[in-house]
Amino acid sequence: MGFVEIGFLVLSLATKFEYERTLGLAKEAFYNERYAEADALAVKARGMLSREPESYELRTTVLLFRLKRELGVNGQKANRAGISHCATCPGLLAAFEEDLRTGVREAERLRGDIRHRNRADFFLAKLRLNRIWLNLQVLDQKRGLGDYRDARHRLQEILAREPDHIRAVTAFAWIDYIVGDRNYVFRKLLGGGDKDRAMASLYRALVLCEEGGRNEFDCAEARFGLLEILKSEGRTGEERILAKKLFQRFPGNSGLARRTKER
Repeated sequence: MGFVEIGFLVLSLATKFEYERTLGLAKEAFYNERYAEADALAVKARGMLSREPESYELRTTVLLFRLKRELGVNGQKANRAGISHCATCPGLLAAFEEDLRTGVREAERLRGDIRHRNRADFFLAKLRLNRIWLNLQVLDQKRGLGDYRDARHRLQEILAREPDHIRAVTAFAWIDYIVGDRNYVFRKLLGGGDKDRAMASLYRALVLCEEGGRNEFDCAEARFGLLEILKSEGRTGEERILAKKLFQRFPGNSGLARRTKER
């Protein structure tokens, strides 16, 4: 290998390192509810490796939370009336759609390499789920059955190949929980769901995280997912314990601060 090739290799490794570091900073900001900062950092990371789909998946998630904050959306209930009075929402929605399209395109490209099949399928599934959340929580539009079926199928395939894929476990647990909370007809239409199984899957993910060797932000996503389900189920004791643990790691998160003080 010549000096030129070595130089390119070193530059490539340095760029990859800086990309990962910047994505980590974006996730840190996101979990501390600094959404505008997380947005800017995700865009900065993309400037380093524009063909990596993770920055697009992360930014669509951040944009979704920025929109929810602007509209005062808390939980599952949408605020469609508020959009017409929101000056920043059109720009955020346009950015969301652009990042979603580009992210899907880059994930499809990545999927052409069998070595990255699971990564690509996860980002394709997660981007489609983000679009469903946008429709339900922001736009108050009950559409996206095709996106749902595609995401569900991809997550099932990932978990068949890699049962301990923390992010896929978390994403599918949310599907399992939400569908499991519907009536029998909807559960059959949407492929079935089970709330108890969803909670057990997330507790198992947390056990895997405690064993070590896992990405801390993947584990944070699983913990936040379980936290929301515990809240929905009224399991306040377990919710408070988990909230306190998360608050120790993300002290800038005001929602966690409130939960640790609730009686």
